[in-house]
Amino acid sequence: MAPSFRISFWGYRRGEVDEYFARAVSEFEAQLKARDLEVARTEVLNEHVKLDIQRTEEEITSHRKRELAIAEAIVRAQVEAAAIEEDAKRTAETMSNSVMAEVAGRRAELAALRAQIGRFRVDLMQLLQRYKVASSPDGTQSGQGQEALPRLGPGGAR
Repeated sequence: MAPSFRISFWGYRRGEVDEYFARAVSEFEAQLKARDLEVARTEVLNEHVKLDIQRTEEEITSHRKRELAIAEAIVRAQVEAAAIEEDAKRTAETMSNSVMAEVAGRRAELAALRAQIGRFRVDLMQLLQRYKVASSPDGTQSGQGQEALPRLGPGGAR
C-alpha cells in the first residue's frame, strides 16, 4: 500500500513521515529477523544433511570394502576348492592304481598258488604211485588205492 501524507506549510507533515519510516524500518527489521532465523534454520538443516551425507558415504565405502573382501574370499574359496578337487582326483587315481596293482598282484599270487597246488598234486600222485609199487608184494602196480585218494579241486578244496 502506498503511503499518503498530509501536506503542511513546508511539505509533508514531518511526524507522519517519521512515523511511516519508523513503521517501515520496524517491519523491515522484523522481516530481516525472520529471514535471519530462516537462514539459521536452513544452515542447521544443511549441516545435518552434510553430516548425513558424510555418514552415508562412509557407510558406502565400508560396504564396498566388505563387498570387495567378500569377493576376494569367494575367489580364494573357488581357487582352494579347485585345488582340493584336483588333489582329490589325483589321490583317487593313485588309490585306484594302487588297488588295481594290488589286485593284479593277488591274481598273480593266486595263479602261482594254483600252479603250485597242481605241481604238489602231480608230485603227490607220483609219490603215491612209487609207494604203491614199492609196497606191493610182487613189486608191480596194483591199481588199487587210486580211488581212495581225495580229489582236490582248485584252491585245494574237495
